[in-house]
Amino acid sequence: MYLVRTLLVVLCMCLAAPLYAQPRPGTLRLVVRDATDFDIPGATVTITSPDGLTRTTTSGDHGEAVFDALAPGTYLAHVELSGFTPMDVSDLRVRAGAQTSRTVRLEIAGLLEEIEVQPAAEDTQLLGAFTEQFTADQLSALPD
Repeated sequence: MYLVRTLLVVLCMCLAAPLYAQPRPGTLRLVVRDATDFDIPGATVTITSPDGLTRTTTSGDHGEAVFDALAPGTYLAHVELSGFTPMDVSDLRVRAGAQTSRTVRLEIAGLLEEIEVQPAAEDTQLLGAFTEQFTADQLSALPD
């Protein structure tokens, strides 16, 4: 009986050892802010694992995007929101059983607007009506 009990204990320990050796998942917490340090809610945050798998979430009211249950490794993040320049963040190291936190600052996207002003046809006719030629003597007689 003692031998059977001892064998069962040894067997349970052998089976439990691989389970204990499994890496514990980590957490990645990104806080999205603008250049003036205000939180940005509603930003789309996508992370890519070392294996190439992606997960996407949206930053909450305080600009936080949290990814739980991540395998340890180095991740990449892509953060974007309309009106801001998208941002890529590399070298996000997630450790077993730990939380990695990083602040991501988005810059306001530049506004590009081109305005071309062309005179109306009747304006070009008026310009021709007021054209006058001056002589060198008339120009030199003008006050400085």
